[in-house]
Amino acid sequence: MEVSVIIGIAGTVVVLALTLRAWMRSKEGSTRGGGPTSSFEMECNTCHRHLVIHPHQLVTLSGPEMALCVRVKPELRGRKMAEFVCPYCEASHAFLMDRRPPEWIGANLYSPQVKTSTCMECSKPLRKAPWPPMLYDGRLNEAPELHADLGLVCSRCQAVVCVACVKNATRNRTKDGSLVCPRCHRTPVNRVFHPEL
Repeated sequence: MEVSVIIGIAGTVVVLALTLRAWMRSKEGSTRGGGPTSSFEMECNTCHRHLVIHPHQLVTLSGPEMALCVRVKPELRGRKMAEFVCPYCEASHAFLMDRRPPEWIGANLYSPQVKTSTCMECSKPLRKAPWPPMLYDGRLNEAPELHADLGLVCSRCQAVVCVACVKNATRNRTKDGSLVCPRCHRTPVNRVFHPEL
């Protein structure tokens, strides 16, 4: 009688230990699998709405999308990236997935950044600058006149945009007078676009 009780208790302990071990392995696998295990919050830098991002909403970037991100930010080479599309304005936010929580690296980074003589924001044709390349780069406030259709280049995402779109995106948002990019919503936009370069 005592032997059967001892065997029964030992069997129960073994089953519980195996069940606990399997449960711990499954938890370990889910946290090691590359995706975050809990939601995180941020503000969309395009529409300024509050976002709560759940792990299942992050979509791994394809090879070509990652290559476009690396073209804009070479330091991202070899890093795992994913995106979250803002449900309000459809801005595509890119994240590094080797951090907890995932680290935001930019918005609309992998949109094709082909430099043409049209604004990447409003698609209007851009006016050619009447001065030589790099003459006023970094000091646009000294330029004779910044026409609304003059092309500027964002120092962060390299987007080519017109002065009108840049001024619209800036709208007194910076205390130092620096211009905000309408594509990635960062500063400064401080170079003049010259199509020949």
